[in-house]
Amino acid sequence: AVVGPALAPPGHHERLQSLVDAARDAFGSQACSIALLDPDERTLTFTVAAGVGATSTVGLQVPVSVGVAGWVVSSGQALEITDVTQDPRWAADVAEQTGYLPRSILAAPLETEQTLIGVVEVLDRDASRPGAERDLLMLSLLARQAALSVESARLFTDSGRLLLDAIATAGGTELESMARAMDDVAADRSAPVDP
Repeated sequence: AVVGPALAPPGHHERLQSLVDAARDAFGSQACSIALLDPDERTLTFTVAAGVGATSTVGLQVPVSVGVAGWVVSSGQALEITDVTQDPRWAADVAEQTGYLPRSILAAPLETEQTLIGVVEVLDRDASRPGAERDLLMLSLLARQAALSVESARLFTDSGRLLLDAIATAGGTELESMARAMDDVAADRSAPVDP
């Protein structure tokens, strides 16, 4: 926990943010977000978002038994809903927490060969633009890229933890100084860059 931020690959969060920004533009949508499955596999946490309600969406936690995002993660299937008010999977109370009530939703699971990681949602896309009939396929491809990014970051972090555990097990007396050094690296990564 102490060195976790230092072990995450640089730019991981920014990569996910750029994916939702690009998806929002590509689909001509009002909003786009990625929610990741917590280790307990019972909760989704919205990690990045773009567009209307983005600020109140990031950090929102939803049980996997609730809403469209929960259904997509539970079923592992992509989904298109053209009128959310007519779909029993839609959770209006969750949407109200973000300050934005969409009319339509596209959602796809973030999954790799090994595991299901989360969900990406696109709200109120421009369905009249050329190529819109392929949007669910395109979102599924984007979801795959996001899942690989998340999995890569997790593997990198896990490798760092294994290394530190091995050092601790070997009785490394320099573990505390190593942890301080890792904290310094994490602080350097999060420090603002002068333009």
